[in-house]
Amino acid sequence: MNKNNKKDDKNDKKQHDLLKICILSRDDKIRQRFLKEINAVYILEKEKLTIGVKFAILSYQACKKYVFQFWSIDNDPRFEIMTPNFILGSSGIIYFYQINEKIEEK
Repeated sequence: MNKNNKKDDKNDKKQHDLLKICILSRDDKIRQRFLKEINAVYILEKEKLTIGVKFAILSYQACKKYVFQFWSIDNDPRFEIMTPNFILGSSGIIYFYQINEKIEEK
């Protein structure tokens, strides 16, 4: 058996694709509502609340199985330093903002 066959065997054993999605917003209620709406349509398998981050998992079966990890990051200034680490390695980011919100210049 050559190396290419070993790689093919590993790919066949892979059952799903994992997609990490970070949810960012200045308003905590918007992020909570988004996860609540997803839970109304698709049942979230696991939800975990940790300090500064809400974590939820959703599995979706189409042609193949996808597992979504939703990371809802708290907007509190003390957690701003952690945000880049949570975003690292994400498949996507959902950022909610209000159109009528003024941007503060620093």
